[in-house]
Amino acid sequence: MKFKIIIQTLLVSIFLCSCESIELDGLDNELSDPGQKGAFLPDPPPGIEGSEDWVYIPSDISGLGNDAFWVMKYEAKAWNDANTNNTIDSGEYATSFAANLLTHKPVSTPDGRPWVSINADNAAAECESLGAGFSVISNQEWMAIARDAEVQDENWTGGTYKSGCLFRGNSGETTCGYNGGTGDYGVTRHARSSFKLSTGDSIFDMSGNLEEWTDWDPLTAGFQSGPSCFGSPQQLPSVTCGSYADSDYNTADGLLTTTDGVGTLLTKGFGVILRGGHYSNSVNAGLYMFRLNASNVDANGQIGFRCVYRP
Repeated sequence: MKFKIIIQTLLVSIFLCSCESIELDGLDNELSDPGQKGAFLPDPPPGIEGSEDWVYIPSDISGLGNDAFWVMKYEAKAWNDANTNNTIDSGEYATSFAANLLTHKPVSTPDGRPWVSINADNAAAECESLGAGFSVISNQEWMAIARDAEVQDENWTGGTYKSGCLFRGNSGETTCGYNGGTGDYGVTRHARSSFKLSTGDSIFDMSGNLEEWTDWDPLTAGFQSGPSCFGSPQQLPSVTCGSYADSDYNTADGLLTTTDGVGTLLTKGFGVILRGGHYSNSVNAGLYMFRLNASNVDANGQIGFRCVYRP
C-alpha cells in the first residue's frame, strides 16, 4: 500500500511539472511559436530599452543554416535619453530623420522617425555600441528572414503562397505595396508594411520604406562589403553576379520575379550591400531587392539600418 502511494505521488508530481513554467539556464520554456514544438525562447537582448520590439529568429529557420539571433522589429530609430532614466520618453526621439551620433543610440520601436542620413560604417558602429553581440544585420541573416517570410500565406496579396504578389511595403507602388510617403512609421501601419514569420511574430519594413545597410561578414567587426559584381540591373531569377551564390539573393521558390513582388537586383558595383528598397523604388523594391553600387560613406534620406543581437 505504501509503495502504491509513492508511485501515485510521483505521477502527480510529474504531471504538475509538465504544466508549470520552468527556467533552464536562463531560458524560458514558452514556445516562440506553438508550431515549433520544443523550441525555447531565450531572454531578449540585454540592457536594451524596448527589447519587446526585437524579434527572435531561431537557428536554421529557413534551411540556410543561420545561427539563432534577435533582430529589430522596426528600422532603427534614434533615441537620446535626455533625462538619463533609461526609459524612452516622449520627445527623446530625433525630431528629424538624421541624428547626432554622439548623443543618440539606435532603438527598435514603432514610434519616432527612422534613422537615416547615416553611412554604413556609422550604422555598424552604432549597433556595436549597444554592447557585446550587437551588430548591423548581415546578408545571411537578411536571407534567413526573407526565405521564411516568403512562404507564409499571410504575406501575399492573394492570401496564399504565390497567389497575387508578395507584400512590397511602402514603395510607392500599390498593386503589391502602398504609397506611404517618406520613411513611414508609427503604431498604426498599413497591412503591407510587415511580414509574418513562422514563429508567429512580425517584422516591419524589410520591403520598401528605407533601403537598409547590410553587412557581408558577421564575424568581423565594422561594416564589411561583399564581393564586387558589375553589369546592368537584372530581374530575379535570371541573375548572374560574380561569386554570389543563389542563397545570397534569390527566393526560396527559385522562380519568382519582380512581378511577384520580390524586387530587383539593382545597379551592381563594388559590393556595398543595400537590401529591401525604399519608398519611391516602385516595382524595384521588394524583400529580395539587392543593390551593390553604394559607397560605405553614402548617407541620404532613403537609407536606414537595423541591428541584430547574436546570443
